[in-house]
This record gives sequence, structure tokens and C-alpha cells, in this order.
Amino acid sequence: MDDSTKIDKNAFEMYCQLACTEQDICDHFGGIDHKTLDAWCQREYGMSFEQIYKQKVGPVKIALRRNQLMLSKTSSMMAIFLGKNMLGQSDHPEAPIGENIIRESNEQMLALADLINRPLPVRTIESLTAGQDTEKNTKQGRT
Repeated sequence: MDDSTKIDKNAFEMYCQLACTEQDICDHFGGIDHKTLDAWCQREYGMSFEQIYKQKVGPVKIALRRNQLMLSKTSSMMAIFLGKNMLGQSDHPEAPIGENIIRESNEQMLALADLINRPLPVRTIESLTAGQDTEKNTKQGRT
């Protein structure tokens, strides 16, 4: 039997558009060999199976992405899925280490060291109402 009679072009294109695997397509056409399928694609399209498959499945992937994006407007689960898969988002993000992070961390450490070396006076309600807090701060050189 001739290879071209084993493979129906319309059925082949439909299976490509359904994103069936190469093995699925070979199995559908009577378990033909991958080489036979590739040779048929060369004769019918002047391209390898891989090339024609990418061409046929491309519009389907675009439509699927469009549908998923539209669904993400009403489905938080889809929005989360797309965020993780398309944007690289994670449930456990790692903080980026950069100049800003290092600078902020150093500033926080210096501020903490300053508090340890020069503690603020203890404030009580009584001292604030009596005006004693202002006197103590003036004596210690703080304003």
C-alpha cells in the first residue's frame, strides 16, 4: 500500500490542530513509522513533520492562550496559573539581592547600632505631662 493512501491529509491536519503527538498521529494511521510520516509530509507539503506540525499547531496555541487570558478575568485560579507559568511568579518569591537591598540593610544596621549606643530616654505619661522629658533631653544634648 502506498504511503499517501494511508494518510488522509484533512485528518492529519485536524490531529495537528488538536496538538496530538507524532506518535498519536502515527498510531491513528495504522501504526505507521515516524520516518514514513516524515516522508509523507515532505511529499505533501515540502516540509518535515516537525515544520508542518509547528505551522498547524501554532494558531491553536494562540487561540488557547487567548482563551486562558480571557478566563483569567473571572477565574482567580487561572490568573494564578498564568502568573506562575507566563510571568514566573511564585508562592515563595525570593528577595532579589541588589544594591538597594544591601544599602537599606546597612542603613537599618547603623540605625540599630545607634540605638544601642545612644538609647532614647524612657518616657512615661507623667514625665511628658510634667515637662520633665524636655529637660532631660536638653541636658543629654538631644532635642
